[in-house]
Amino acid sequence: MNPITRRRWAATAASAAALAAIGQAQAQAQAQTFPSKPIKLIVGFAPGGAVDIIARAVAQQITGTLGQTVVVENKPGAGTNIAMRQLIDSPADGHTLMLTANSIAANPALYQPPPFDPGKDVTLAFDNNDTGTVTSNLIPASYFNLPEYKRSYQALEFFGQLRGDNFNLNASYTLSKTEGNVEGYVNSGLGQVDAGLTQDFDNFLFENGADGPLPNDRTHVIKMFGNYNFTDEFSVGGNVLIMSGRPISCLGFVDLQDPRLTPEDRGQLAAYSGSSFYCADENNVQTLRNRGDFGRTDWTYTVDMQLGYRPARFGGNIGFYLDIQNLLDTHDVLAVNERSQKGSSSSPEYNPDFLQPTGFQSPRRITLTARYNF
Repeated sequence: MNPITRRRWAATAASAAALAAIGQAQAQAQAQTFPSKPIKLIVGFAPGGAVDIIARAVAQQITGTLGQTVVVENKPGAGTNIAMRQLIDSPADGHTLMLTANSIAANPALYQPPPFDPGKDVTLAFDNNDTGTVTSNLIPASYFNLPEYKRSYQALEFFGQLRGDNFNLNASYTLSKTEGNVEGYVNSGLGQVDAGLTQDFDNFLFENGADGPLPNDRTHVIKMFGNYNFTDEFSVGGNVLIMSGRPISCLGFVDLQDPRLTPEDRGQLAAYSGSSFYCADENNVQTLRNRGDFGRTDWTYTVDMQLGYRPARFGGNIGFYLDIQNLLDTHDVLAVNERSQKGSSSSPEYNPDFLQPTGFQSPRRITLTARYNF
């Protein structure tokens, strides 16, 4: 087995140009001249998208560098699992590559049975020493010091319904727990909603302290909705939503002095924002905290109401509705600033806005609507 540095593996795993994903997990250790035939670059997304555009640019670069044609083949669908299956089933000769997004890390937890498991040891064939020769390299899962991908949702729901000749009432109560060490495709603590950018498994330091209640965990949720018909023309309806608060975490810059980091690691991690669970106090002294250590946001109470009028003289084809959202005009806090530091990892500063509210319930809103049934 050839030695491989952490930096080289990070580069090969991130770029098809570095021949990261060549071969399959069961490749046998054998050297060969490379490339000896056209190279296939598989893309798990449809043509014309961002990943496809990048893939074609990469293919052009590889062609110019290696002097061998690179053919881009789009295999969209199933969250890139179709493309991954084709890669796994391809000959382990280094002539089949795949360019993908970070869905590769989440898919084993989302699809059963998973087509692959990036959390287990894997053997990849690639040119580790820039000699033009492809060899098989065993990459043990322990090399990255990453935990298993964990996310679970457990709930107990009670539901009731009451109906009469002129009314309907429904109610439910849900007791639940959402926990794990990764939220999924997004990262609410950073306000990151792009499914192609999550950083949770970029380095083991981001997972230190990550196990706990996830940002969308709300232990108690009460829902009630119904309507009452005063007459055939007049009606009233409403919705009530009561939710316990979501967990609050403390985020800061990763600990660049961790002895397990290489100089290359430190250089790469220096570019990240304060987004680990290394929390800074008012003196800017960091300590490792756990996800959800800083309590929860307040409970929220939302009441919506609708008044309806359907004149009988028009045969019920015309209706006028008055909708009142957030009838009580409550302004409960929905989110707070969870970043304890600002600036950069080289010169971090305590963030005075830490734990300050960043999101509130929408104010009362009244809408008048007229409808006509043709």
